[in-house]
Amino acid sequence: MAYVDTPDGRAALSAAAGLARRTGSPLLLVTVVAGGDAALPFMIGDDAERAFLDTARETYEEALRKAAATVPDVPVECELRSGDVVEELAALDDVDVLFCGSRGYGPARRVLLGGVSGRLLRRAGRPLVVVPRA
Repeated sequence: MAYVDTPDGRAALSAAAGLARRTGSPLLLVTVVAGGDAALPFMIGDDAERAFLDTARETYEEALRKAAATVPDVPVECELRSGDVVEELAALDDVDVLFCGSRGYGPARRVLLGGVSGRLLRRAGRPLVVVPRA
C-alpha cells in the first residue's frame, strides 16, 4: 500500500490491513520520497538538497515503522523508494492490490493540483483501491 502519515494515509492503512487480515496476506507499506529536482541544487546548493532529502528519508522511515507497529496479526514489510511517486507506485509488481488514500481536494483543486491517486489510477497495472477521505 502507498503510505504517507496523514489522516487519509492512515485510513488507507486501516482498509488494507483489514483485507490482509481477512485473506492472511502480508502487507507491504511503501513511501516514495520525491527525487531531487534539477533546479533545486542550483538554487540552494547540492549539500542543502542532500541534507533535506536525508531528513525526509529519516522522517518517512520512522513513519513507516510506526505505521507497521499499528497493524497487529499481519506480517508487515516497509519499503522506502525514491523517484516519481506515481511511477514508483505503478511499477510495484509484487503486490496483488494497491491501496492509497485520497486527500479529497474536490474537483476544482484536483484539476489545478493534479492528484496522485487520480494519476495512479491511470498508470497502475493492478487493482487500485482509493480510500476516500473521512
